[in-house]
Amino acid sequence: MINLYKKKFFYQNNVFFFSVSFLICVIFYSLEGLIKIDRFYHPDSYHYLHFNDLGLFSINLKNVLGNGYYITSFLLKYNYFGLIIINFILYSLTNLLIYKFIFKRYIFNLKNKKLYCLFFLLFLDPYRIHLACHVLKETFLIFIMVLIITLNIKLVKILMLFFLEIFRAGSIIYIFIFFKFSHLKIIFFLTLISSIIITVSFFVEPYFFEKVKFFFEKLFNHLEVYHYRDMSNRDYDHISTFKDYNFIQGFLLKNLTWPLMFLSGTFIFFVSSKLFQFLGIIIIINHILVYYISKKTFINLGLLVLVLTISMYTSSYTSMFRYSYLALYFSMVLFFLNFEIKNFNKKNAIF
Repeated sequence: MINLYKKKFFYQNNVFFFSVSFLICVIFYSLEGLIKIDRFYHPDSYHYLHFNDLGLFSINLKNVLGNGYYITSFLLKYNYFGLIIINFILYSLTNLLIYKFIFKRYIFNLKNKKLYCLFFLLFLDPYRIHLACHVLKETFLIFIMVLIITLNIKLVKILMLFFLEIFRAGSIIYIFIFFKFSHLKIIFFLTLISSIIITVSFFVEPYFFEKVKFFFEKLFNHLEVYHYRDMSNRDYDHISTFKDYNFIQGFLLKNLTWPLMFLSGTFIFFVSSKLFQFLGIIIIINHILVYYISKKTFINLGLLVLVLTISMYTSSYTSMFRYSYLALYFSMVLFFLNFEIKNFNKKNAIF
C-alpha cells in the first residue's frame, strides 16, 4: 500500500504538483494575515510599490542591472496582488524543478520518515514561503538559482547568471556554493603561482610594488566603507556590529562571529523577536534533518566563503541574515542534487 502511494507520487502530474505548491502559498499568506504579520513588515515591500522614477527604465544596460524588480513592479503598474501572484507562481515553478530533478530520485530510495523530512527541507521552508508572501525580489532570485543548479544546459546557466545581476547587483556571488573542499588544491596552486609572478615582477618592474600597494589600499578602503555604512537594522537585533572597535578589530570580530552564529543558529540568543528566534531554530532543525537523512552536513567550502563574503558586505545582522538564508537554501538544494544514497536504485529514479 505504501509503495502504491509512492508510485502515485512519483508519477504525479506536474500541474497537480504546481497547484499544490500554489495552494501552500495561499494558505501561508492567509496564516500570516491571521497572526497579523504586517504585509509591509519589510520596508522594501512598500518601497517597490511606490517607486515611480520613470527615468530608471531608459534603454540603458547600466540602469537595468540590479533594477529587475523595480521594472517588474513598473510593468505591473505597482499592483500589489499582481506581484504577490507572480511570487506564488515562481515559488511553485521552483518546487516543480526541485521535484522533477531532485526529489523524485529519492521517492523509492528513502524510507518514509526520511522522505517526509526531505519534503519539508526542499518544499516547506517557512522563511522561503514567507518571502514569497511579500513584495520582495528573493523569490525571483531563488527561482533563477534553482534553474542554474538543476538544469545542465550551459547557455541557460550563463543567461540565468545575467538575470541574477538584473534582479540584484552582485548576486552572482551565489555561484560560490559550487566551490568544494576538493577545490582547495586548485586554489592553493593558483595562489602559489600568483605569489611567484608577483615576486618576480618586483624585480622586473620597479613601480610594481606601488601598484600592488595601491590595489590593496583601495580594497581595504572599500571594506572599511562597507563595515561602517548604515544599513537598516531591526529593534530586536541586539547582535553587535562591532563599529565601536577600530576597523581591524571590528572587521575580524564581525566576520568571525556573524557567519558562525548564522550557520549554527545560535544568533537566537542575541535577538528578542520570537519570529526571528523561530528562524534560528529552523536552521538548527535543518542541520539535524539533513544529517538524519544523509549522515552528512550540507555545509561546504562554497557556503562558508559565500556567507563570509555576505558578512563583509553587510553592516547589520538582519540584512546579513536575509542574504545568507538564500545561500543556505541553495547549498541544501545542491547537496541533495549531488548526494549519493547507498544501494541507490537507478531504475526507480528514472523520470
